[in-house]
Amino acid sequence: MIWIHLSAWLILLILTWFGLKTSQKKAKVCAMGARICYIIAIISGFWLFKYAWQRDAMLTIVKLLIAFGSIGFIEVAFAEKLHGRFSRKLFLLAVGSCCLVGVVGFILAQGRPFI
Repeated sequence: MIWIHLSAWLILLILTWFGLKTSQKKAKVCAMGARICYIIAIISGFWLFKYAWQRDAMLTIVKLLIAFGSIGFIEVAFAEKLHGRFSRKLFLLAVGSCCLVGVVGFILAQGRPFI
C-alpha cells in the first residue's frame, strides 16, 4: 500500500508541475489527473493511517493537515491557471506544499520503502 501512496504522490507532483507550466488546455487535463491522484492518495493514506498513528500520532496529524492544505493550494492554482490569473506565487505554493507533504511522509515512514 505504501508504494501506491508514494506513486500517487509522485504522479501528483509531476502533474502539478507540468500542468502549471503549460497551456490552459493541457492544464485542464493535468488538473483532472491530479484529482484522480488525490483520490488514490486519500484512500491509500486511510489504509496507512493506523501504522503512522502508532509510530508518531502528532506527525501523522501534521502530515494530514499539510496534505489537505496542499490539495487546496493545487486546486486554487489550477483554477487560477484556467481563468488566466495565474501567478508565480501560486506555483510555488502548490509545488512547495506538495514537496513538503513528501518530506514529512518520508520522515513519518522513517525512509520506507527505500531503507
